[in-house]
Amino acid sequence: EKLRSMSVDSGIIIYTPMIPIPNSGGVQLYDGTVSNAQNIFVHDYDGTPVAVVKVNNSKDAVVEKMFSTFNESFVNFAGSTGKVRYNVSDNDGAGSIGEGVLVYNNTFVNASSLEISTAYNNIFSMLIGSKVKVADGDANCYYWTSKGKGGFKKNPKFANAFDGSTEGQDPIDNYRLSTISPCLGKGVKADDDMGTTDFYGNAIGETINVGADQGAGVEATREIPSDFVDFFNYIFAVIKNFLGIK
Repeated sequence: EKLRSMSVDSGIIIYTPMIPIPNSGGVQLYDGTVSNAQNIFVHDYDGTPVAVVKVNNSKDAVVEKMFSTFNESFVNFAGSTGKVRYNVSDNDGAGSIGEGVLVYNNTFVNASSLEISTAYNNIFSMLIGSKVKVADGDANCYYWTSKGKGGFKKNPKFANAFDGSTEGQDPIDNYRLSTISPCLGKGVKADDDMGTTDFYGNAIGETINVGADQGAGVEATREIPSDFVDFFNYIFAVIKNFLGIK
């Protein structure tokens, strides 16, 4: 039986980690909070990828601590205000989050394009040719994309802990910050209430990282290229993109 889209008038939805929502319309949120919905794939009834969370006519809705991958988009707000924080969006499609929504401490990886009105402390690690537009904000990390409003352009240096073969590993750990990440301690206080824990369960302290991971950094299990090598990798990727080479 196909799972229908879930409508929530108010309250808090908490999903067990790593439980996918197949063949559904995602979560339709009307006020309240959606938290810990770590979906691998969310598809509509015909198999088409859809937005994981659709926030409709809500005031002060909160979308937090979620993992979304290869969906049409991560979150869509319609006639709503609220917060989007401590989420990881991996290879989702284009997204747009307008005025009245505070977007902070998220990690966006390989989105086709993003347009956000107000963004703080986010990592935008993108595909070559993708664009990020941020109208207002600060302390965002932009990697392999044009630099939007507020922040710096650097490799976030993820720990890359997931190798796909070691028993017990979780692909979500791929986007934790390594001990040499330039995102450690470079965030700003974006909200009076920054929450108590991040996506990975780390306590939110006085020192704020950029991205969804607020930990002290973990040892990388793969070699992280130097800035010099990374620069030439970027140039090579730009040339391949220009020539249409896959």
